[in-house]
Amino acid sequence: MWLCYLLLLRKELGRSAKNMKFAALLRRWKVWQSGLLLVAYVAMSYSISMYATDSSYVSLFWPCSGLAIGVLLLGGYRYAPLILVGEIIGNASSGFPLWVSGGIGLINASEYSLTCLALRRQKQFDPALTAHSDFLRLILTGAAIGLVSAACSSLLLLQTGLLTADTLVSGGLRWWQGDVMGIILITPMVLVWKSWPAGWFSPLRRTETLAMITLTVLAGQVVLLGWLGSLFAEYARAFMLFPALTWAATRYGRHGLTLVILIVMLQALAGGMLDVGYFATDIKVTGGQNMWLFLIIFSLVGITLVLSVERLQQTQVILRQSRLRLVELMLQSNRVREEERKHIASEIHDEIGQTLTAIKLESMALKRRMPDEPSRAELDHLAGLADRSIKVVRNIATALRPPALDLGLLPGIRVLVEGFERNTGVSCEVRAECAADDIPSYIAVAAYRVVQESLTNIARHAGASKVVIELRCDAGKMVVSIRDDGCGLEDASQRAGYAGFGLRGMSERVETVGGKFKLDTSPGRGTLIEIELPLKME
Repeated sequence: MWLCYLLLLRKELGRSAKNMKFAALLRRWKVWQSGLLLVAYVAMSYSISMYATDSSYVSLFWPCSGLAIGVLLLGGYRYAPLILVGEIIGNASSGFPLWVSGGIGLINASEYSLTCLALRRQKQFDPALTAHSDFLRLILTGAAIGLVSAACSSLLLLQTGLLTADTLVSGGLRWWQGDVMGIILITPMVLVWKSWPAGWFSPLRRTETLAMITLTVLAGQVVLLGWLGSLFAEYARAFMLFPALTWAATRYGRHGLTLVILIVMLQALAGGMLDVGYFATDIKVTGGQNMWLFLIIFSLVGITLVLSVERLQQTQVILRQSRLRLVELMLQSNRVREEERKHIASEIHDEIGQTLTAIKLESMALKRRMPDEPSRAELDHLAGLADRSIKVVRNIATALRPPALDLGLLPGIRVLVEGFERNTGVSCEVRAECAADDIPSYIAVAAYRVVQESLTNIARHAGASKVVIELRCDAGKMVVSIRDDGCGLEDASQRAGYAGFGLRGMSERVETVGGKFKLDTSPGRGTLIEIELPLKME
């Protein structure tokens, strides 16, 4: 991973170079960076060639392929000559003749460069590996080109006598398996760890991060290096590693997953070389095939899990954003509707009310000029009609936009209750446990309309003798409840699904502002409507 950090640091410094002195510093840094990459590549190649190869000098574990492809994807093809030199030095130091080392190095460097080229030409491929398709393209492309490389390398080893006709196929297969393992295990690690994960060691997550790493190491020690072997000898201990994998994948994403894979891979290789742990005899008996298969499956399971979790999280974020946009649109729609109501109420009150008042005044004036009594009676009747029409207009205007609501939610509800008691004779009590001064206007309107619709339903259907309205404010939310002692709802579908336009409208209005609607009713026990409204939009 530190190689990735060097690449990124060089890139960022290169953007900021503004003078020759700084540019010279960058050139020196580039030399050091290339040197470190070369040393790391040679050390890895030499270590694997010395300790993880069979009698045919073919390693089943070849992480150099993953490192090389990751570096080329991040830094470009200028690192291909460096990888070629590292291959030659690493193979030569492992006992291969120089010309064989050169041939193998050329084949491998060409393989890694072609893999990188093929991936870059796929427009859908994202080096950040954010989707299942990215991993699939990486694995299939690397495996396909690696198959050709393995065949060429096996034929070269056949010419040197390191492989025979009997071992040609098995040697080529092992070569290909080694390349595939490096691509599946190491390349994602290089690509993901190009940036340091955020928040791992923040005060809130420091303990969890250390616990996750500790659990991974301890499980690996028990399973792969034989700790407490007598205690777990009779069990399939390899399953003990999957809780750590699940923890890392679900809580720490791709960074956590690749870290766990690296720890488990190193412990598995160490256990196999030291003849201890779960794969104690695997390298000697099967040439490491069981360990190779386990690491591949372990990695693929983790990759599938982490990408599924990330996709689910992204979907949740998108749904949450969509819900917020929908709520904003519905709130805007409600605001527009309330403004239209206010405008219509004003127009009705001012225009129609004034016209009716003028008709009433004109009829009274005509009455004073009429000599005969029948005509005066007709004008009295006309004035009465105008008077009743004025009252109707005022009632309609008040229903559309109660003037008291402009003074606040509680005054509006109290005026509403006074009219309800006056028209129905039903006792109605208002209990307020909050001042309700800082309630947003859209919340106040929603609460008022629910109370208004509830009182309308009670007047029409409940047959109640008493109604209690309560307002409570607590922990950033307002709870409004309307309880009556009427007949209740008899239809179970009404209780479960809020059937009926009135109840459905109340439910939808409350949900529009992010609130919750609750209906509790049964025959003969009255009805309770309770709404919970957030005082701040989340």
